[in-house]
Amino acid sequence: MSNSAPAPLAAAASLAVGGSLESSALGGRATARPGPTQLMHEVGIMQSILAVAEQQARAAGAVRIHQVRVRIGQLAGVVPDSLQCAFEILRPPTLAAAARLEIEEIPPTCWCAVCQREFASPELWWQCPRCGAASNELRRGRELELASLEVE
Repeated sequence: MSNSAPAPLAAAASLAVGGSLESSALGGRATARPGPTQLMHEVGIMQSILAVAEQQARAAGAVRIHQVRVRIGQLAGVVPDSLQCAFEILRPPTLAAAARLEIEEIPPTCWCAVCQREFASPELWWQCPRCGAASNELRRGRELELASLEVE
């Protein structure tokens, strides 16, 4: 590749976050400084993200990653500040050594079977704001995806 502007690279990789890690392991979303246990969780996740990012970048013939964009559901059990910290720690020996991490947080979105509509649910109480019916279908909010890469 030439030294021209970095090219976007779609990375269609989803990282599964299973069962107990999703909402119970961290006791909900943290807003304080990450503790050692939280950081350990995000270090493992970031190791996987960087491994997939490098694999995708190398497959595209890239020599450098300029930006890593991830999508994280607010109910995925991942603390964005801890993930950013893990990125800063792990990126130096990789193609992403000088890269930026962009984190897009995805709010919980539910489905109302009565109204046949989606609705945002900032709380863990999933009640349709239109008709008041309880929802048992979470459509978004648990994602953990490597959404795209900007490479050279």
